[in-house]
Amino acid sequence: MQKGLDIYEKRFCAALKDWFENEFKPGKKGAVSKCAALLKVSQGHLSMILKGEKCWRSEAERRAIAKKIGRTYEEMIGQDPREKEAPAVHEAPVAYKLQPGKSAGEITTLLEMTREVLESPTDYSESLAANVRSFHNAIQTQKRLGRLEAKVAELQQTIEAILHTDRRKGERRQQEIAVREDNRSAIERRRRV
Repeated sequence: MQKGLDIYEKRFCAALKDWFENEFKPGKKGAVSKCAALLKVSQGHLSMILKGEKCWRSEAERRAIAKKIGRTYEEMIGQDPREKEAPAVHEAPVAYKLQPGKSAGEITTLLEMTREVLESPTDYSESLAANVRSFHNAIQTQKRLGRLEAKVAELQQTIEAILHTDRRKGERRQQEIAVREDNRSAIERRRRV
C-alpha cells in the first residue's frame, strides 16, 4: 500500500479489491476496463488502486464509488454505521525523537489525539491528514536542502583546493618556462660571442 494513505483509504481500497475479485474475473481480458467504465475512472487509476499503489483521497469520492457498487461507505471501511467512533486500529507504534521542551507524555498524548482525529469519519480527518502530509513534505525538503547545502560546501572546498593546486602548478610551469627562456637566451648569447 502507498505510504501516506490513512486507515480508511487502506480499508476502502482493500474492500474495493475484494469486490472487484468477486464481481469480475481478475485474470480475464478486459476485466479492469469493464470495471473502470462502471466506476467512471481511468483504467490506469483503477489498476493502481487494485495494486494498492493509490486510492481516492476524498471521502466524498470514496462514498460515490461505494454507492456505485451497491455498498455503504461504512461497510467498505469496516465500520458499523451505528458506531459513533471508529473501530480500534492496532498498528505498529510510531517511533519519534523528543524535541526540546516536549516530554514523552506530551508527544504520546498528541499522537493519540491525532490518531483519534484521523480515524474519525469527518472532514477534520482529511484536513489533518493533508496538513500532516504537507508538514512532513516540508520537513523532508528541509532535510534534503540541508544535505544539498553540505554537499555544495564540500564541492566548493574541493574546487578551491583544485584551483589552488592548479594555480601552484601554473606558477611552477611559468617559472620553468622562464628558466628555459633564460637558458636559451644565455646559450644564444654565447653562440654569438
